[in-house]
Amino acid sequence: MGTYLTYEELNNGVPCSIQSFRNLLGKYQPSKVLYLCSLINCLTRKWYGAVDLRAHDDLASVAFKPALLDYIHSHPDGPKRVLFHRLQTLFVAKEAVLHGNEEGIDPLNTPHWGDLGEVFIMANDHLHLDQLKERNQTLRRLTQYLSINEYSFPCDVRALLARGNLTLTRFIPSSGDVNIRELFQKASGISLDQFRVMCLGLICQYLALDGEAYKREKNQFLIGPGFFRATTIPQGTVDRFLKEMSSDSHELKSIFKERNAGALDFTPFRDRPLIRIGNGYFPVDMKFLVEKLEAGVFWKTNAFVDQRGRSSLHSAWGKGFEAYSNWLLDHSMDGKINVLHKTPTYQDSKNQVTDAIVVCGNNAIFIECKIAMIRSETKYGGNPAHLADEIYRKFVQSDERPQGLKQLATAINAVFNKKHPRVVSGVDLSRIVRVFPVILTKDSIGGSIGLSKYLRDFFKPEIRHESLNVVVAPIFCLSVDQLEEISDVLASTSLAELLQGWWRRDRTLGLNFLMASDTGVRTQSRSLTNALMDAMNELFEETMRCFPEFKGAEIE
Repeated sequence: MGTYLTYEELNNGVPCSIQSFRNLLGKYQPSKVLYLCSLINCLTRKWYGAVDLRAHDDLASVAFKPALLDYIHSHPDGPKRVLFHRLQTLFVAKEAVLHGNEEGIDPLNTPHWGDLGEVFIMANDHLHLDQLKERNQTLRRLTQYLSINEYSFPCDVRALLARGNLTLTRFIPSSGDVNIRELFQKASGISLDQFRVMCLGLICQYLALDGEAYKREKNQFLIGPGFFRATTIPQGTVDRFLKEMSSDSHELKSIFKERNAGALDFTPFRDRPLIRIGNGYFPVDMKFLVEKLEAGVFWKTNAFVDQRGRSSLHSAWGKGFEAYSNWLLDHSMDGKINVLHKTPTYQDSKNQVTDAIVVCGNNAIFIECKIAMIRSETKYGGNPAHLADEIYRKFVQSDERPQGLKQLATAINAVFNKKHPRVVSGVDLSRIVRVFPVILTKDSIGGSIGLSKYLRDFFKPEIRHESLNVVVAPIFCLSVDQLEEISDVLASTSLAELLQGWWRRDRTLGLNFLMASDTGVRTQSRSLTNALMDAMNELFEETMRCFPEFKGAEIE
């Protein structure tokens, strides 16, 4: 962790204007800037989200002149100064596509990248929404930090990869609502297994690449047209796959001009995470490439089916996420400190109470799992009113149908009613004195700064405190990647204690779980729970059966 260096700091407190930033960036070839941004993103992050400081400093020594590096090193007692970070490089990549010059400077073949490093420093002055007109301070802060949180917090791509593959191979098919294999093949002309194998091959290639490997063989960063030849996949299918996955700088420019919800909207990179340059392809961002394994199947199928089919597809994905979340909890907990009850039902009706209940001694955690996909126009548009409306529909109520927190409140009010408690089949809640309500989201919004604090004003009036025989804590929101990050400690640590630690340090819940928890869960070399590691090993074995040793393409 560290603080990034701004141009404002170097320029006597005066930030650069967006126009001066674009004027300087306009001197460079966009395809080569894309290559460097992609290289930085891939090499400076380790699998589990930590910054690879050696790779970061090696790239900085090439990109910047000694004077700037001396300035940074002249403050050894201060926080680590970060010259490159993910949000910044994605912003520079997008701006280069929109404002670069194909006849301009080639930074790859110019000392110190032709002074392109200054562009990265200038970019840091333009990554925040500072002047939002919104009286609700919590909503304003949530709007400001929503996209920043999404791109700035570390993510363990191993867990993301295992989750995506398990969703496609185990949890969606078991839902029974849609035949995802048949629908995806009709929509794309590629079988689901072919798509998976090609995605996994690419992902494994780049997971194996670090700064030292790149120094030994720079061409490993690009894949060539022969990368898939060792597989049994027909060349026509490979061509369709690469067309679906990639864009060049000209295509990206047209797409961004047509669809651009805000400065930090990188949706076109997400949709097509490979950049095409000459005969080679490379990923603009490692996380986007891993996300594409599952998201590519969902969105391709979503675009293919009619409205009724979309409803079934979304329902199946929601059930799949619930199944995955319960699977992860089940394989992470010991059954003593944390006792999981999956999809519990009422004894009198067999209707589902909530998606999961975890009993920790005399504490109970009621969990609702939500996909909660927030539209890009809302997430990156910087409009607090639009965000408030979508949050209400995703987490409170939609078309008279209770969502998220209202579902939790209804369940808690029924189960812990003093006079007429509803019994939950197979779950002894007689000793419970405190209940923790939790919304677990697949979308990154669940882990954002301020969401729990914002939702508490909606949750509090839903709880009938005077009618209950338990104390009900405020609403807690977590994203699934945060649950994955703590999964390896749940065999020995109470989930209630983890949530209590967050509440103890942050009484308004204005931060997020990983920032405020006092458990010290995150380390710089942490492991995943065994179930996720086993899923990763199976995935690697499947991939290695299909791919020989890679030989890279050459960049022109």
